[in-house]
Amino acid sequence: QLPSSHHPSERVDKRALFVTSRWFPSLKSWFHTGSIDTFTFDVHATVPRGWYIASGLLVNQQDTTVTYRLRTTCPSDRIAMVATKTPPVQIQVGDIPVTLTTTSIGKRASEKLRQRVITSLALLQDSFGPYPHDSLAIVESDFISSGGVAFPGVVLINRDRCRKEHLSKMLDYYIPHEIAHQWFSMNLPPWIAESGAVFSNYLVLTQLDDQGQALARFTELLDTMFQSSKDNSTPLRNGSDGLKGAYLPVMLMSANREKTLHSIRTFIQDRMGLTQLDSEAVEALYMAALKDANPSEFDTLISDWVNTLKTFDPAVTNLTQVKTANGFQVRASLEHQGDLRFSVPVRLCFDDGTSTDRVWTTTADSQDMTWTLDKSVQSITLDPNRATLDWNRFNNRRMAKTVSASAAKSQPESPVTPAQTGQPGLTGWTTFSTADGLMDNHARCLTRGPRGQVLAGFHTYGQPGTAIQHMDMDSTWNRPDTTSNSSGPIMAVAVHPDGTLWAASLGKLHHITQKNTSVFVLSQFRQRNSIAIGQGNLEPNPLANSNIPGFIIYDMTIDTQGQLWLATDNGISVLDPEGQVLRHMTTADGLPSNEVLCLTWEEDTTLWIGTDKGCAAFSQDTWSIPDPCPKGLILSIAADSKGRVYLGTRRTGVVVYDGTSTRGYSSFNSDLPHDMVTALVCDAQDRLWAGTTQGLWCLEGQKEQVITQENSDLRCNNITELMISNQTLWIATHIGITTCDLSVDFAASLDHK
Repeated sequence: QLPSSHHPSERVDKRALFVTSRWFPSLKSWFHTGSIDTFTFDVHATVPRGWYIASGLLVNQQDTTVTYRLRTTCPSDRIAMVATKTPPVQIQVGDIPVTLTTTSIGKRASEKLRQRVITSLALLQDSFGPYPHDSLAIVESDFISSGGVAFPGVVLINRDRCRKEHLSKMLDYYIPHEIAHQWFSMNLPPWIAESGAVFSNYLVLTQLDDQGQALARFTELLDTMFQSSKDNSTPLRNGSDGLKGAYLPVMLMSANREKTLHSIRTFIQDRMGLTQLDSEAVEALYMAALKDANPSEFDTLISDWVNTLKTFDPAVTNLTQVKTANGFQVRASLEHQGDLRFSVPVRLCFDDGTSTDRVWTTTADSQDMTWTLDKSVQSITLDPNRATLDWNRFNNRRMAKTVSASAAKSQPESPVTPAQTGQPGLTGWTTFSTADGLMDNHARCLTRGPRGQVLAGFHTYGQPGTAIQHMDMDSTWNRPDTTSNSSGPIMAVAVHPDGTLWAASLGKLHHITQKNTSVFVLSQFRQRNSIAIGQGNLEPNPLANSNIPGFIIYDMTIDTQGQLWLATDNGISVLDPEGQVLRHMTTADGLPSNEVLCLTWEEDTTLWIGTDKGCAAFSQDTWSIPDPCPKGLILSIAADSKGRVYLGTRRTGVVVYDGTSTRGYSSFNSDLPHDMVTALVCDAQDRLWAGTTQGLWCLEGQKEQVITQENSDLRCNNITELMISNQTLWIATHIGITTCDLSVDFAASLDHK
């Protein structure tokens, strides 16, 4: 039924009447949640002569009246019609009659509008299947405040947005977007309806002749959208707040365009056959369709997608070139916060004023790129046309930035390689990347074995085995496990005195011996929307094969008795060398929080931990919480030989606790380059080394030193882990591993200019 006569939604100006109604009883919200009934409709509407039903087909004319028919083959949650005195312009797109009703734009603008409607409708039919209604009406209106709004068979466009200064936005965004809503209708869950429509913008704009400029205009418009909605953005169900769902099909498209479009088309056709829609069931149907587009790596892709959206901030660094007999060998690195799974265009500009465009395929193993060219490069520009589809540009401040190249040097007689004598022979600065044997440039964690060997864990997906490597004495990197199932990113590593290895990935603990790799699946599970620190919602894990509590292992260490101590999202667990839980400690035992993020030993007798609610010390079987220490989130922790404990915080820099009082070092009262301190370590001289997201900081007594990629050979300013081994400082970053020999005057190697 339609609502009774005293509940219509009517808007009228001098020349038009707009009527819309949901089925009775009327829904309260624009987008629905839960279950809803939907219906096809077949309506005859009669108006006086001189009036037109813009969205209807003419079926009968009388002396004083005209009758139109409105019909849909897709079940809908409402009906809408526009009656107008303005004669519409008739268009035929295939077998679809389309009407354009405009009153304020000129002939040239009307022609551009007509062409964009034809292009969009034809492409979306080809992508998503047959148009689901009998006709389509595009009507200029002053009824609405947004740029456009869609109803079954009707698209209203804002009259103010049709003015000359706004016309490009109308053509690039509102027209394709609202036409796409005829398939991705408002009776879908909101994130599917909106992300499908935004994804359709991408489909249409990539088919235009000026797609680079069109996509640039599109991303500028999305900047405005994000700015206005960043604090109240539509969350993706079972994801993280602020994500826009259209990223997912875009990423799938890059892998297999036809398969992705086929999967989405199948979802739309299946959904059109449903007369009762349940939001959770429809979401499951949609995710199943997308998973069908890439079934083997879909869960990994979801994680990549979430991480990319939250941390994407790329920049070109380390641009060098060498003159060789075959031309100029140009090498550059792509630095970014987090892993990027999109291809990025770059422009190489030469000394003679010419340029060439290349594509940077930014997979985990290609963050370094090398080109052999016949001319010397003057500069490189990342995404010169701003065409990369990065919608959350608040995390992207460095696109379209130009980096100048240094003058080309002649190729040395012998290639420069890392020191061949192993770690003890490292001098000055040495850098390791995938070109030097790393399995991935994003190193997440480091540790030292009992014989001085270095072990690194990486943030990589898809490769078989556990994502860790150790460096042998000949400076080669080898993997101890390549045969087990892919571990995904490694969050912490440890080496037992007997040489066996422990590595933590999400929800799992890997035990690697010379014979095999055992995987302990932790006993609890966290939904994806509660992965953030301090937001844990732990549930029993039906796949668990161990009694190890928690889901995330943030850090681990091995004590003098060979027992493994785990810092998890459910307290501290102590395991024997076989992986059996000996003890489990939580807030009930004195911890300030169960979310334990880091730990370190003070002289092998006192264990210090950092949590999301401050620090604590464990000594003589008792936990104590120092009153002077901060109560906020502690990301990293270290202790020196003089009994001082250093706390790396998320927002307030480094806090030093000497047993009675504290002293803070931040970017406001010291040279600390950033207040988010991700890693801490003390060397044999009790110098403190702090890794931040903007560089390395050294504190020696009252002296401070800042080390960045701008004044040293540090590979990247975004530091994830620090370690000291044999007078060598090891620095893990997002684009490789750098070492610094501390037995020499490291400060002399810095460029102080």
